[in-house]
Amino acid sequence: MKNTIKLATFFLLSLIMSLCLFFDNGFLGFPYPDSLSQSQIRSVKIVKGITTVNGKPLFPLGFYHVSWQSTAVERIKAMQNIAKAGFNTIHVSSTTDRNDQSSYGDFLDQSAQQGIYVITEQQINLQNVVKEFKHKPAVLAWNIADDVNDGKQTPHDIRQLNHKIKSLDSNHITYISGYSDEIYKFENCSDIIAMQSYPIGNNDEISSTYRRVSLTRETVAPFNGTVYANIQAFSWSDSQEHLKHPVIPTFNEVKNMTYQALVAGVKGIIYYTYYDSSWYLPDHPKLWEGLKSLVPEVKTITPFLLQGSWRKIDVNYQNVFGAIWVLNDKAMVILTNASNQAVDNFTIPLPISVKNLRSMVPEISRMNFRHGKLYGKLEPLAVHTYFFNL
Repeated sequence: MKNTIKLATFFLLSLIMSLCLFFDNGFLGFPYPDSLSQSQIRSVKIVKGITTVNGKPLFPLGFYHVSWQSTAVERIKAMQNIAKAGFNTIHVSSTTDRNDQSSYGDFLDQSAQQGIYVITEQQINLQNVVKEFKHKPAVLAWNIADDVNDGKQTPHDIRQLNHKIKSLDSNHITYISGYSDEIYKFENCSDIIAMQSYPIGNNDEISSTYRRVSLTRETVAPFNGTVYANIQAFSWSDSQEHLKHPVIPTFNEVKNMTYQALVAGVKGIIYYTYYDSSWYLPDHPKLWEGLKSLVPEVKTITPFLLQGSWRKIDVNYQNVFGAIWVLNDKAMVILTNASNQAVDNFTIPLPISVKNLRSMVPEISRMNFRHGKLYGKLEPLAVHTYFFNL
């Protein structure tokens, strides 16, 4: 696997150089982690479905850290490791412990120094946390409700809390996360709705990621909201069976879910989780190293994800999803096979006229392009990304 990642990285670096020549600002919307302390964050907004920081588009990519189950020192170490890997966002918990409250400002300052944006969750005294830390440069968003489908809070309750938080801090955005098709009930409850996709080991289909993220995108669209995805990067431990026989997602599964979410139009990805009481991602080096290899991939395509014109491709193959983005005189196509079965003799006409195909990872591509059609074979859980000229 390491050789595959190294070879893919070689091709990505070549592609990155050529794209940087095209996009004057380098990686539009996905800066390399760098200090935020010299550029005070005054305005985080959602503009046409895009997260913006001081008017500049951002694609948040990072991890949850369930911080109330760890220490302040461990939280900082996790943030530093996530930053070192090239990610730009962390979702953490601020607890009611007075010692933690006093150290949370330091955590936000160190996050800013590492170039990491922070989504903060506090289940009891969130309003006090907002008042105290809203001026910190690392603040990206406030999580006002987790697992919104669990029946503990109504949409009315969450809308009221959203209004209170926005009245305290009009310069940052609000975030909720849910997991079922009833997410539509929580429209206009926050700036961000994050859809959870945790199917591995949970008697669910991996292909459900695309459908659920698509539903969430449709939910937020009328309200100038945006959709993030919470992609599974952990093993379920909620039963004795899971504890005895843990099912750890493979990197190929997590990558496939990631690209399903991108094809569905997601505008940020926060993986669950780097750490909780029963999971520590670095203890699973194959998955951790694989996830780190996704950072340059996402950075490469971020200009299209944020600034491109997105369009669904009608694929007409079960559990195969596709989309095309157009940006200036370039186009990008992503195809995902969200099943464990290969698709032979695959053929798909592209909805616009393009030329000069180039694969992001040429050595794994088994597709050809002729007369406006992509054709070939899609391996199980395959992800294909192609660039074209118009």
